[in-house]
Amino acid sequence: MNHRRTSKKRVTMAIGAVAAVVAAGVTFQTANASQEEPSFTVRTLSASAAGNLASTLGKDVGGDAAGAYYDAKVKALVMNVVDAAAADAVRKAGGKARIVENSFAELKSARQTLTDRATIPGEATVGMKVSRSGSTSQVHEGQVTGLDATVNYGDGRIVNGLSQTTVCAEPGDSGGALFAGDTAVGLTSGGSGDCSAGGETFFQPVPEALEAFGAEIG
Repeated sequence: MNHRRTSKKRVTMAIGAVAAVVAAGVTFQTANASQEEPSFTVRTLSASAAGNLASTLGKDVGGDAAGAYYDAKVKALVMNVVDAAAADAVRKAGGKARIVENSFAELKSARQTLTDRATIPGEATVGMKVSRSGSTSQVHEGQVTGLDATVNYGDGRIVNGLSQTTVCAEPGDSGGALFAGDTAVGLTSGGSGDCSAGGETFFQPVPEALEAFGAEIG
């Protein structure tokens, strides 16, 4: 039987080669990690400089932008974007990027839809100035303070979907019209207080009443 002797020199060279390969692997992994996650420095900016940067970046990222604002606490521009590529562009320019779901164009479209629906005769809006006409207390004015309110009148009736207002009302005013200018927005349902001390009144939105009777305005 032959026995081969491996010299210490060969063993040392083999170990050195393995160590070199391992070291190279670590180096490659480190390099790849740094390429995948580049670090960017957030620029300290004045409000006006942040505004200028926002305008420039808005053109660069185009439809991937979703609005921007100035963070006065850290003196930096924060821009909302919808994807990672746009976020990188913001960070490279020295801003802070936040990835969100909807672009500015989508948000603008949604806002327009809400505006259009809110102006449908009868759909009241919070803050709207309104007037109420009632057979007992005649005409009084106030403001819409809430929508889709639920009221328990204490006699077993619980009514949903009402508009809440600061307009006063008194017994006998129920069923009277609530209007804004020449637009009808509700029918008096009930409330609390009176027109001497003040109170709040709830109104049934006009569209629901029209639908119940198969009627329409105009």
